[in-house]
Amino acid sequence: MAARRCLGLWFFLITLCVVSTGADVLHTTPVTGTESSAAGTETVVARELPEAPSDPGEHTAAEPTREGEQNDRTRGGEQTLGQPTREEEQEQEKTREGEQTPAQPTREEEEEEEEQEQTRGEEEFTREEEEEELTREEEELTTEEEELTREEEEQTREEEELTTEEEELTTEEEELTREEEEQTREEEEEQQTTAQQEEQTKRWEATELEEEHVHDAAVPPLAGDPPAADPPSPPPSKDDFQEELVIRPLHSGDIYASFQFRTVWDADFMGDQKVSHYRLFPKSLGQVITKFSVRELHISFTQGYWRTMQWGQPYLPSPPGAELWVWFQDTVTDVDGTWKELTNVLSGIFCASLNFIDSTNTVQPSASFKPLGIGNVTDHSFLRYATLPREIVCTENLTPWKKLLPCGSKAGLSVLLKSEKLFHSTFHSQAVHVRPVCQDPQCRTTSMELRQTLNVVFDLHTSGQGKREWSLFKMFSRTLTEACPLASSSKVYVDVTDNPQGEQFELSPATPLLTQAVVLGDRRTYSVYDLTQQASFGSSRSLNMLLRWKAADGYIHYQPSKDRERPHLLEMLLQLPPNSVTEVTVEFERALLKWTEYTPDPNHGFYVGSSVISALVPSVVAMDTNSTLDRPLFSSFFPCKEEASYFMRVYTEPLLVNLPTPDFSMPYNVICLTCTVVAVGYGSLYNLLTRTFQVDEPSPGLAKRIANVIRRFRGVPLL
Repeated sequence: MAARRCLGLWFFLITLCVVSTGADVLHTTPVTGTESSAAGTETVVARELPEAPSDPGEHTAAEPTREGEQNDRTRGGEQTLGQPTREEEQEQEKTREGEQTPAQPTREEEEEEEEQEQTRGEEEFTREEEEEELTREEEELTTEEEELTREEEEQTREEEELTTEEEELTTEEEELTREEEEQTREEEEEQQTTAQQEEQTKRWEATELEEEHVHDAAVPPLAGDPPAADPPSPPPSKDDFQEELVIRPLHSGDIYASFQFRTVWDADFMGDQKVSHYRLFPKSLGQVITKFSVRELHISFTQGYWRTMQWGQPYLPSPPGAELWVWFQDTVTDVDGTWKELTNVLSGIFCASLNFIDSTNTVQPSASFKPLGIGNVTDHSFLRYATLPREIVCTENLTPWKKLLPCGSKAGLSVLLKSEKLFHSTFHSQAVHVRPVCQDPQCRTTSMELRQTLNVVFDLHTSGQGKREWSLFKMFSRTLTEACPLASSSKVYVDVTDNPQGEQFELSPATPLLTQAVVLGDRRTYSVYDLTQQASFGSSRSLNMLLRWKAADGYIHYQPSKDRERPHLLEMLLQLPPNSVTEVTVEFERALLKWTEYTPDPNHGFYVGSSVISALVPSVVAMDTNSTLDRPLFSSFFPCKEEASYFMRVYTEPLLVNLPTPDFSMPYNVICLTCTVVAVGYGSLYNLLTRTFQVDEPSPGLAKRIANVIRRFRGVPLL
């Protein structure tokens, strides 16, 4: 308000200055009588106005000059005829000033103007504040809209992801339905083929009976005429693939797993017609069989030794190392040359050292190895047999073996063939068997069968748990999720012969399918899991069979050793009957130590610590377990909680083991010989390089020295 009042005062002063300058623009003054008489005319004197000051505060009202005062005096005293009076001039000047100067505002008007200006400023300020608030609200609205758009975009993305997941689920369901439809179709086709085969067999039997009747009626058929009822032509050649897994708990607590993969191809490899189209049968083996005229081929790679006394008989036995025996066709002329070429080719296929098989390790059995396929009566000159006991089985042999399977290691039972678990076992054996078999019971046509087997024994005590409990994931680190799509049959068998009522162990998930089979002269009972049926996998879509023993005879805890870190630890909880002998044996392998780890007397051997036997022995006399203060000190060291038994601990004597010992005298001899050679050679060379040679002249005689003294005094050169 004060600033606005100052501005109003300034404006008022400026207007006053303008009025004062505009009033004194032009004045006419009368001339005295003497001057007029002398000049004879009226003179008009124009007065110059002073310039307006630059500062409006210094601008004041116009004051009359001295000439003006004199003129006023003359006008007042001497008024000439025809001139206006002073009052008239003042009125005229006032009228002129009124016309020239505007009307000056009053104080009330100034206050009103100030109030109007104040209201205008306030209105402008309020407008600015309102505009700022509007802009802020607009910005907030824009940010909220952006957040809403972002949330909508995220929702749309989530909806898209959900739709993609739903589409994937639908595709998986469609694939499952397709697989089920294919399986049903295959089953229907198999049923149709079996029905057709049964009808064909019935027709064949009927035709045989008719031929017999005709032969009895003594009506021989003509040589050129076909038979009256010729059986229908066989169906076109096809191949079939089956896979099985047999799991058998052993009496020793180990687990025996046997994989069986069977591929049958209705193709004649022994004929003159060459086979060019392969579907399930591996082409590499088919070409080998065709080129080298192989009738039967049996090859195995085994790591470990099968312990028959503890594990029983295996389904397919094989020796440690590599074994190869082959039956050639009777069309082969040079059997030894073909055998040598075949071993080289198989060595490349299975990544093994079969190329080391030659005449020095090849035999020709005459009674041991009969053909396992068609044609048991064969000339043994076409048989060759060889073994490599030192052949080491590793992943390089397992990988090409799995590639021979139709599904490889991608689906079916082959997904369990993980090398890290298979080779970390007590026994491992893989084999390939190729032989001709009959297509039908009458054996009118033949097929070629490829049987791939893999047997493995897992020792569960090496895990350190000490429990007889196992599962597929514990053995193979994987579970079963599906069957091989190319397999007509995919099943898992669990031997439950020794567990008829579930008394020894519990198998989960339980299956209602049971089957019996005669194996090695014994009738066995098996629980069957059919992988082609979706019900076998359950809701989790995976099969992980678990076997848990209900009652254990004892407790076994085994902790394997680590080289130079910890020793072996074996703990067993046994209940020994009276008057019995219990023998515990541990197998070990001798190894070479570092030369710094041997004792000063290594030939004496190395001691193994005593074994500890802790037992509760039945007591003949009942003991008091409450009071221990009255008893002697030597009888109250071990606490006793039972009156009918007492605790005792027995230590066995240490075991002295002789390990392979190197010849420690040889390093001493080598050191002595080396030091001697270095000393002699280096010393001689050093003497030759650093020694200096000088010639010493003999000293002169006494006479010569006296003569030299005399010649020195005389100044004559010495002698």
